[in-house]
Amino acid sequence: MPGWFCYRWLPRTVFGNISYAFYVFRRGICNIVKWTPVIWWDIWFDSESIFEILKFKIGDMEKNFKLYGHHVGSDRDAHRMMICRILLDRLIKDDYLKTRYIYMRQQDLDYFCKLFNKNIYSWWD
Repeated sequence: MPGWFCYRWLPRTVFGNISYAFYVFRRGICNIVKWTPVIWWDIWFDSESIFEILKFKIGDMEKNFKLYGHHVGSDRDAHRMMICRILLDRLIKDDYLKTRYIYMRQQDLDYFCKLFNKNIYSWWD
């Protein structure tokens, strides 16, 4: 047997491993419940749906970074996530035709993509 398997199921570590398995299972069920409304209304041919999914994910991460930030720049990252979420809100509402500022849609999309592309690897550890 591999060494990690023997260590993992020693009497001193078996309880921690079993409790972690239950934690992962519970977290998975909570994620299914949390994501069901977002996935339920997903439309495969609409750009609004991908914006909704990104907005939900970024909003959830923003909340967690504000409450449980574990690194020095977590407040700054939460603020950048808030900006991305606001830009996604504007892109989802799509009020650009009413205001006759169609170039603003492209400007918001460019700013979101630039901000998202610049910070994507610093938001996930």
